Amino acid sequence: MRRLLMMVMIVLSFTLTGCSGQKSTVLPDSYALGYFNSIEYLYNSNPSFPGTNEYLAFDFSNLEFDDLEQLITLVQDFCKEKGYTYLEGTIDELVQWGYIEVYVFESGSTFPNGFPDGVLFQFSPVSIEEDTLVTQISMWKGSLSSWGSIYTATYNEGVWSVRADGIIMS
Repeated sequence: MRRLLMMVMIVLSFTLTGCSGQKSTVLPDSYALGYFNSIEYLYNSNPSFPGTNEYLAFDFSNLEFDDLEQLITLVQDFCKEKGYTYLEGTIDELVQWGYIEVYVFESGSTFPNGFPDGVLFQFSPVSIEEDTLVTQISMWKGSLSSWGSIYTATYNEGVWSVRADGIIMS
């Protein structure tokens, strides 16, 4: 009898707790998936891939969020799956490492001119809300070859969906 009474109390306790009237909000597990799906959207929207690119480089210097390491892991796996070598760095760093060619002016100053064997993904965050992430992502191939968009990734029922809000080309 004690056991039965105890079971009834436990069930009643869970039932009453669950009926408190508070709305449960499910937050996305990780904004990394929203960013990653936006990268894939941009990658898949460009007809020149795979082309002759050997490298996919990523400049994460403007991104600050808790799951950045998870995004890096997702991108590294993506590069491996697609047959690219993963690089991480800014344009200046990629120039220093010899991946990006520079144009040298008569004055001796330089200008990043092109990434002959790769593409650089650059990020400019716009906003992050509970279930929506807005960011500008561009793919830079050279001084006259860059394209991208502002991407809105929305988390709903366990899935990130992405839409592009216009095209940015230079």
